[in-house]
Amino acid sequence: MIKGAWFETDSSAKVLAELYLSDNSFQIRSGEKVIYSGDLKQLSFSDRVGSIDRKVYIQDQGVFQTAENDSIDQWLKYSQKAQHSRASSWFHRLETHWGMIISSAVIVAFLTVVMFVWGLPAGSKYVAKALPSSFAETLSTHTLEVMDKALFKPSELTDEKQVKIIDHFDKELTQVYSGEHNLKLHFRNVGGLANAFALPSGDIVLTDELVDRLQAPGQLDSVILHEIGHVHYHHGMTRLVHSSAIGVLLLAIMGNDEALLQELLVSFPVFLMQQHYSREAEIEADEFAFEKMIELGIDPIRFAEALELIIAEDGDSNANSQHEEPASKVKEYSQYLSTHPETKERMAAAKRYLQQHAE
Repeated sequence: MIKGAWFETDSSAKVLAELYLSDNSFQIRSGEKVIYSGDLKQLSFSDRVGSIDRKVYIQDQGVFQTAENDSIDQWLKYSQKAQHSRASSWFHRLETHWGMIISSAVIVAFLTVVMFVWGLPAGSKYVAKALPSSFAETLSTHTLEVMDKALFKPSELTDEKQVKIIDHFDKELTQVYSGEHNLKLHFRNVGGLANAFALPSGDIVLTDELVDRLQAPGQLDSVILHEIGHVHYHHGMTRLVHSSAIGVLLLAIMGNDEALLQELLVSFPVFLMQQHYSREAEIEADEFAFEKMIELGIDPIRFAEALELIIAEDGDSNANSQHEEPASKVKEYSQYLSTHPETKERMAAAKRYLQQHAE
């Protein structure tokens, strides 16, 4: 006898009852009253999940619910006619075995790390390359419009200087790129910030300060070639897909707890992964620039000189502004625009590349 409750089909009324099982038949009784009886083939049993009440379904009649899981398991073990999942008891043993629980947790943790550290970056590269160029163009146009409103000012470089740089860019530098995007150069004034960045569409933005600092032949070219490298390897779109994928996965794992999700998104592990990923992209773009500089007859040392000029000038600027008012909006955005980590290492790499090709 197994104690429980009977729920008739299409009714929520609960009736305390007992289930009697034999080799060929069953009965459901409430006290002395037989509620239902029949052949074992009419019964089906739910799988065992921890200590949750077990359900015995009587075909077209109702459900018998009981907390006596052990009694059900014991009877099922010897019954040859009951309809139930043979994996049920196996799953129950797994979920109650501490060794298996710990092993499973370790495996899940390991697979999660593998997915975030290696799986997502690899998948992001594939997705970024597969996306249509029209998507990159739409995204980049919107991005540039937003930044023009929030951060950038019109360039103060003379028209003559802009035309000269663009003409050289169109006739010489774009020849090293064979991708699907149309490369285009833009100039913006960002309040003393010397930098350059490439949008996924092939639009490359140079700041006035960068152009003013890099006067020696080949220095500005080296930075532009580096940005073309980002376009060539789809780095901008890859980073967007990668970041979006992390957000979607965390949302799926954590549900709608926005506060917790935001905390996770800005936590150190995610930041560390993004930094490593960005460094890898910078190295690829650097190597692209070095290779194309050799093709164009530009000394790779110009890239090292350009980086040295940029960080030297930034250092002087920061030193002179220690006692000024709090940082302006430009300073707040400078870290976002500066996507070039480990500058000294990259300068050394340019020098090594020159030595290798000089031998």
